[in-house]
Amino acid sequence: MAMAPTPPGPAAPPAGPAAAVCPSCHQPVTPGERFCGNCGAALISPAPAARAPPDIRESVDQDRGFLKKLQLMIPGFRAYRQGDDIRAADAMLRLQVADRLVKAMQKVDDLRSDMVQNGMINGLEALGGIRSLIQRLEGQIRHAEQGYTGLSPAIRISPSTLDRLYELDYTFLASADGIVSALGPLMTAEQARDNAGVTTALGTLRDALRTLESSFSDRVRAVEGILQ
Repeated sequence: MAMAPTPPGPAAPPAGPAAAVCPSCHQPVTPGERFCGNCGAALISPAPAARAPPDIRESVDQDRGFLKKLQLMIPGFRAYRQGDDIRAADAMLRLQVADRLVKAMQKVDDLRSDMVQNGMINGLEALGGIRSLIQRLEGQIRHAEQGYTGLSPAIRISPSTLDRLYELDYTFLASADGIVSALGPLMTAEQARDNAGVTTALGTLRDALRTLESSFSDRVRAVEGILQ
């Protein structure tokens, strides 16, 4: 006699979502987090749900191009993770730029002395004006109260805005290096007794100073926009 079929047992509960783990250290991570709380690695899959902008104290992605460039140009420059780091990085950046301007002033002073000794009168007055402008900018940048010193740890900032701030910082620092670089052709023209070359090089140096002044203003305005 045929046996009656065994009735099916209770259906198995639906499988829940797989636990999220860090791709680097394989430790469990909280869904929606961008960085592993155990090793700090960036997580591959972002949370599908909308999130509030990350707090500025969070770790930032170390692959940001402008941040890496800044760290190469200023050894010890850190990402903006928390209030104290922001203030320290701001001071470090401004002092680095100010120190570059001091070196530029020293080169200008040496150049003026050489021009006087060699009887090259053309360009001396313009070079004196440039020297005064460098000195003014150096004082403003070194003693500025603006910048990231005004940001508190409670400030929330979007990743795109953070990227823009790093870009402005890099442009600011590169502009200072541009002033030092612009002094090279000027010194070469002076040594060659090339009055036309001196005039051209003075114009290039003046443009480099305007670029630095503009990049500093852009940086201050960007931070003021965050604080409003």
